[in-house]
This record gives sequence, structure tokens and C-alpha cells, in this order.
Amino acid sequence: RCEPFFVVNGFEWPKHLECDNFPSNTSTNFDDLCLNINVSDVQIPPNLLGTSATKPTSSTTGSETTSASTATPVTDNPTPDSNDTTTTTTTECPGNTTIDPSVFEGCTIIQGSLRVTNPIDYDPSDLSVLNTIQEIRGSLIIERFEHTEFPYLSNLVKVGSDFNETLSFSCNNSENRKYSILIDGTDLTSIDLSSLQEVNGGGVQMSDNPDLCYVGDFSYYVTDSSADFCLINQYRSSTEQCSANGFVCHPQCMAEHGCWGPYDTQCVTCIKFLYNGQCVPSCENFNALGIHLYSNSTTRTCELCDPFCNGSCVGQGPAQCNRCLTDLFVRVNEGTGIQCLNETCITDTYVDTNITTDSKMECLSCFSGCTAGFGCGGS
Repeated sequence: RCEPFFVVNGFEWPKHLECDNFPSNTSTNFDDLCLNINVSDVQIPPNLLGTSATKPTSSTTGSETTSASTATPVTDNPTPDSNDTTTTTTTECPGNTTIDPSVFEGCTIIQGSLRVTNPIDYDPSDLSVLNTIQEIRGSLIIERFEHTEFPYLSNLVKVGSDFNETLSFSCNNSENRKYSILIDGTDLTSIDLSSLQEVNGGGVQMSDNPDLCYVGDFSYYVTDSSADFCLINQYRSSTEQCSANGFVCHPQCMAEHGCWGPYDTQCVTCIKFLYNGQCVPSCENFNALGIHLYSNSTTRTCELCDPFCNGSCVGQGPAQCNRCLTDLFVRVNEGTGIQCLNETCITDTYVDTNITTDSKMECLSCFSGCTAGFGCGGS
């Protein structure tokens, strides 16, 4: 009964709490050990687990890459909180050009630039090893790529750096311009960079990609407001031609920023709300699955209701619940839910044990004649 609460929040059930580790006792009511809520029928879809969106698998077509020799494992040890005993392992690989994609297996950071060109001596599907890469500290260069799809860097988060190499290229006869991303002379219709968050240290150069439709708005990710954008010579296909060929973004994607593919997990930005990497029209869509969220209008995201809430809520915290898991509650301003309480009523309220709502006891306001801050024993 407790396990679904772990799953909803992206945690696996601890091995040391497996039932086989404990003695059997038929006289014990094990249901009393967990929260009193019926979650036995909750079905959690795979794309709602954990903190990253699960992206649809697209067919693979290929490319050649640039870089590296032997990968070097590095363990980052950030200061853990009191309950966190885990460490994050990253594998850094040097950047360069290679015709053997296997050298990138397990790499998460490229120290330098990554160049991907048309595969000659290997199968394009071999480029799937690039899916572990999360950061490229130089430039990402894709050129002369003769296949239509590029799904291999869907987990890439950051390109370029203020303190590492960013290559300089000329564009339109302008010298000494820095570009962190270059896409040139390809037959691509799609490139999936749907995890991208930052483009640092330079701008974006694109040219001669006449069939490219699924590509996000790179200006949304570039951190340097003075960075150069060189978009020339059919750098991508027109919106009209893409629509005619069936290459359209999901309806939940904001059209002005484009998308990296046809799914609601491949939008650059969402029309309504974002939850776990998925653009959704409403945060209430998950109530039937036992996942109760509220809409954060500031961040345009769906956030989990407070653990004190029994079901839905209207905002953050235990004062925004529609119902409580705890035995006590107090009503707050009309339309903002009720505040769930743990063991005692708040100041200047009392419990009338003769009045219950859904088997819960309500903390009622003291008589207005009572001295504020001293509470009361009844009305």
C-alpha cells in the first residue's frame, strides 16, 4: 500500500523493506502500517516515473562522429544532504574526430567538440551509443549527414562552455565568429535534442538542410544575448512544406518555438503546463491515476500536492488540500482549500468532537470575544 507513493515520486521500493525480510505474523494488521488510502488500483504510466521524460523511440539512421580515445570515469561528490548516500558518476571523453562510435560508449561529457558526419565504415545504428552524452564542452558539429533522422543525442543537456573550447568558423564571409552548434549540408528531416537546456559560449550556424523540419528554436537555449546566429541557404524547410509532408508538432507545443519531433515530450515550450517532461493541457488529467497535482501558473508546471492531502489540492502546501489524510483540518479562505493539521489545532481554534466531516475533525474558530492568542476550550 505504501509502494505507489514511492513510485509517484520517482523512488524505487527499498530492498531492505521487501516483505521477505520480515517475519510473518497473521495477528498483525499490516494495513495500519501505511497511509489509509486506497491506492491498490493505481496504474502508473512509464513516462511519469522518475524525473526525466521517457521519450518515444524513433527509428535510427546514421552518422559519423568526432572524438575521443579511452573514456575516463570521474566520480563527482557534491555535498550530500543528511539522507542522501548516493554519488553521481560521470564519464569524460576527449573530443576529436573518429570513425569508430564505440569509443563513446558510456560517455556522459565530451571534453572538446563532437563532430558527426556521414557513416562510412559502420552502421548508422552504432551511433546509439551517443545517447548517454549529456554535455559537450566544445561545439556540436553535424555535417554532410545523408540520413533523414538523428535521434542519437536526445539526452544532451548542455553544449559549449564559457571556459572551454568553442570552435570558430566563418559564415557569410564573416571571420572569427564563435558557434557552439553547426548543422550544415545534411539530408535530415529531424534532429532530436529534446533534453537541451543550454547553449553556451557561442551561437548557432545552420545552412543547406532543405528537408529539416523537426528542429527547435535554438535562440531559446542560447545563454549569451550577443551570440551570433548564421542561418543561410535553406538552413531548414519552410513551415508550409513541413506541414504538407506531415511533419507537424504536437498540439500541446507552443508553435513559435517549434519542436524536436511529433510527441508531447519533444516540445521546446508548452502551451499550457509541463509535467515530467510532458506537455499537458491540464494538471488534473492524472487524478484518475492516483497522481494529484496542482497548476503552478508562475512556472507553468504541474506540481505534486502536499503529502498531507488525500487526493487533489488547489496549490502548494498542507493549507491547499481539498481533503486530508490527517485527522484534523481547519478551513482557510473560501476557494483556497483546507489546511491539514497533524496532531493539534492551530492557535485560537478548538475541536468539537461531535462534528466530523468525512470522519475528520474540524478545528473551529474560537468565539470572537476570546483574547487572541490564548485559545479556547469551545465556542
